[in-house]
Amino acid sequence: MATICPPSITRILSASSLLAVRKMMGIFSVSRSLAMAAVIGVSVVCNKERLKAQGTKLLYACFKAKTADRIVGLAQRVGQTFTAFLTGQLLEATILGGMVFVGMLIFGFPYAPVISMLVTLMAFIPIIGAWVSAIVGAIMVFSAQGLVRAAWFVLLVIVLQQIEGNLIYPKVMGRRVGLPSVWVLVVFTLGSGLFGVRGMLLSVPVFAVVYQLLRDFAQQRKRDGAEQLEP
Repeated sequence: MATICPPSITRILSASSLLAVRKMMGIFSVSRSLAMAAVIGVSVVCNKERLKAQGTKLLYACFKAKTADRIVGLAQRVGQTFTAFLTGQLLEATILGGMVFVGMLIFGFPYAPVISMLVTLMAFIPIIGAWVSAIVGAIMVFSAQGLVRAAWFVLLVIVLQQIEGNLIYPKVMGRRVGLPSVWVLVVFTLGSGLFGVRGMLLSVPVFAVVYQLLRDFAQQRKRDGAEQLEP
């Protein structure tokens, strides 16, 4: 005789299944966007010189020389800022992986090289990367040392991620992109809160470009004012 589930249990199971599907779709969407960005980035890097030459010719063909010079200067500034941001991300991920490796050695956790390398690689993926590296690392620790040690490992990773995200990341990224560390922290927090993953990836380099342009504009106005005051 078939067993009929009560309507309340059925609704709970349906809601849980729907929530799980939505989360999986969100993870898939972010992963797909990151993969496409990586492919586009590699393609641009491989054809950088040809694209640069073609773009420069097109600009000088469509605009006056002075306007084209300004656009080229802006494009160079944007390229330099994003390159500095990517190298800063690489350095920051390496620092976090090194911190996890040293912490695991100090507290006697197993698989320190493998887990620290996983943390380094997953640090490039906002939000999801931190959770994936912590969960996979906890499973590995649990398989070797049990549940209590796995819980302590998760606590270690959370503490190190907080230290890295609130103290190390603003200083490293600020030096790379030319922003004060407090601005990096504020912009990253606002960008991630307002725009999610896109804000995490783009808020710091975009604001760095705007900040540098405003600084150059202020310095130029200051020089122009000083020249006007000269007799």
